[in-house]
Amino acid sequence: FKSKASIAAIQAEDQAARLRSEADATQRRYDSAYREARSASEESRRAVEAIERLLKERANAEAKLASLHAEVASAEQQLGPAQVAQRQAEVDSLTQQVAQAEALRNGKSAEAAAAR
Repeated sequence: FKSKASIAAIQAEDQAARLRSEADATQRRYDSAYREARSASEESRRAVEAIERLLKERANAEAKLASLHAEVASAEQQLGPAQVAQRQAEVDSLTQQVAQAEALRNGKSAEAAAAR
């Protein structure tokens, strides 16, 4: 009877050790997944903030562009060809800035989508 009890005790200890090992491994996997999720969440938050800044810049540039278009239309009636060309260059520059901001925003949107 003592030997059967000894064997049962040894088996129980062995099973308990395996269960502790499995629990430790599960905890490590959970901790790793939690860190990865937290990191992805942080990256996504930064990307969203960058997108919001870019959208504000775009809105400001578009407002300035609209203002310049109106100014150009009015100035064309009052200004000479050199001044009209200067204003057109400013409009072209702002159009390019808006396009760059849009491309950057699209890139950040893609990064945010990938981080999710």
